[in-house]
Amino acid sequence: MTALILMGVGTTAIGLMPGYATIGIAAPILLVTLRFLQDVRIGGQWGGAVLLATESAPPQKRGFYGSFAQIGVPVAVLISNIMFLIIAASLGDDALVALEVVRRVLVALAAGAEGHGRGGEQRHEGGASEHPAGL
Repeated sequence: MTALILMGVGTTAIGLMPGYATIGIAAPILLVTLRFLQDVRIGGQWGGAVLLATESAPPQKRGFYGSFAQIGVPVAVLISNIMFLIIAASLGDDALVALEVVRRVLVALAAGAEGHGRGGEQRHEGGASEHPAGL
């Protein structure tokens, strides 16, 4: 249970993380660190899921039951990519930018500070992206 909660905390931290324009080089370093910690946490969960699925399965169906833990991540990635494509095609670029502004407002609220979101600007005067990964 602890690994699952920490996984959610790490995912939330990534989603609410300020961009490069706000915290500079700390943004990609923080992003990589949080992703690494997510991977470590999910590793413990995956092994437990396989063990639980195979031990509680009928003897003749242990492989079949254990395979569900194997296909969970690929199915989740496929579904999330399809959902992103549908949302991106439905909303267009302006709406996706607006969603980024909403995310920045959440960052400002979480940090207890004002001014993290900059009215939808995607780049500052130096041309660097505000996205943590520089996208």
